[in-house]
Amino acid sequence: LSGNKALDEKVMKQMVSVGGETAEFHLILAKAHLQHHEHDAALQELKKVEAINPSMPFLHFNFGFAYLGNGELERSEAEFLKDAAIDPDLADNYYQLGVVYAQMQRPQDAQKAFLEALKRDPHRAGAWFGLAKIYMQEGRNEESLKALDEALKFAPNSDKVHFVRGQALQRLGRKDQAKVEFDIGKRLLDEKLNKDREDLEDKLLPNPELKHAPN
Repeated sequence: LSGNKALDEKVMKQMVSVGGETAEFHLILAKAHLQHHEHDAALQELKKVEAINPSMPFLHFNFGFAYLGNGELERSEAEFLKDAAIDPDLADNYYQLGVVYAQMQRPQDAQKAFLEALKRDPHRAGAWFGLAKIYMQEGRNEESLKALDEALKFAPNSDKVHFVRGQALQRLGRKDQAKVEFDIGKRLLDEKLNKDREDLEDKLLPNPELKHAPN
């Protein structure tokens, strides 16, 4: 799917005419709804998947993601744990559990989950970032900085990582270095906002000739 909601809706309508009522079809629809942050609609489709094929791969993972988006943290936790029991080598389950536990204000469980994710995939910038925030909350600023350095290896253009790294450096009394990180974070955020603005203008002005002043 493209990420363009109008285009995706057109594709989904075409799929309805040929997809039938298979579990695979409803899982694709659920993922499309998740991509557009339509969590209730995604849950409806996932329940159809479950009714047809309760053993569908990644069913529990997508349930967990949908419940997380709805703020139903206990249900989300239960679904990610179910998927982790089915596929214990999948780093994504442990990463998402870390996110859930962090929102539940369970930092020790979140730390354990992020570390489990990194055992399976040490390139997960999000897991390093999650660890860094936990370490910072606990006043472990040197450890936080090390985790942020790892996160930057895999997500060098993340404004969030640079901002939090600036905070860690500031807490360690390294104010000049902190300012550099804050400046980088601001620049990256500005670039992201400008791109989002341009993308919005592209959607509002679908005809290329309308983007240019008339001669």
